[in-house]
Amino acid sequence: MSDSKIRIASSVPGLKNKIKTDISGPTDVIHWYIRFNIPLDELTVNDQTMQVTDTDGYIMRTDISYQSNQNRICISPLDTYEENRYYLLNISKKVCSARGQPLKTKIHILFKLYKAQVSEYKVLKRDVVLPKPRNRPADYDARQANRVPNAIDTVYGDGVSRATVERMDTVQIKVNMVLGLFGLVLVLLGFALSQLWLVALAAGVCIIGALHLGAQLRNRETAGKIHYNRGVRCYNRARYQAARDAFEKSERTNPGNNLAKYGLYKIGQHTKN
Repeated sequence: MSDSKIRIASSVPGLKNKIKTDISGPTDVIHWYIRFNIPLDELTVNDQTMQVTDTDGYIMRTDISYQSNQNRICISPLDTYEENRYYLLNISKKVCSARGQPLKTKIHILFKLYKAQVSEYKVLKRDVVLPKPRNRPADYDARQANRVPNAIDTVYGDGVSRATVERMDTVQIKVNMVLGLFGLVLVLLGFALSQLWLVALAAGVCIIGALHLGAQLRNRETAGKIHYNRGVRCYNRARYQAARDAFEKSERTNPGNNLAKYGLYKIGQHTKN
């Protein structure tokens, strides 16, 4: 079975770097792993403080366990999720640290499945009004056949980031700006001391620094990375043709570079899906 993993790169808002989330697994086994940087009160980790619901508020059955050796919570499904249907992972403020400190804010993560993978996800803002969690009725499955999408599906789902394979990360670009910054410091110092000769010298240093920076940005490897990063940003926003153009430009700028090849491979993988 296929297995995809999506990492929400930045920590979920409101938790001040105390929580990061992974989603992994095929359609019928979507495991959420939520890692904290401090030990938790295990008694506060249960199906009352953490739930997966559909967007109508009906609770999906889950198994919730706390892995104390990794400060990590695992939420596993006991129900099968439907394709092309939004669900919510809900975490209440009642989850506490071992010292009794609760989370600063509750968390709601909207996600959707497509082709046996988590294809969309989004952390909802605090002002989003959600239905209260409720137990599913006996005829739940029959109701889903005639279900009409609600406001959460249509309003918030439309803006969800698409990642049918796996979101890509940009690469770091290193440039040396020391000369230019040194020139700026000399300019300020020259004005502070009212020394025009120093200002003139500093201006010359700034010009040389700017030329040096420009030369670095025109370097084939650096320019290739700039185009690659632009392609990554387009890819993560589902602008696939723009991403392909950027990756191809990266390859033309720096022929044979592995980053461009990888970007084009990801685009090709998406096209197959």
